[in-house]
Amino acid sequence: MALSNFNGTWTLSQSEYQELKKAADLYYALEAVGVDNWEGYSTAWRIVEGEITEDDI
Repeated sequence: MALSNFNGTWTLSQSEYQELKKAADLYYALEAVGVDNWEGYSTAWRIVEGEITEDDI
């Protein structure tokens, strides 16, 4: 579990770090192959930002 150090930093376990790194690597790979030009890309970001839910689509 990630823990706040109350100074703007966080402590993560190795497995949490690896999971986040893998997700970031996938994100960058998808952008590299053009997913950011997909018509659903902006909708996906709206879900991530909490503007809409999957039920809204």
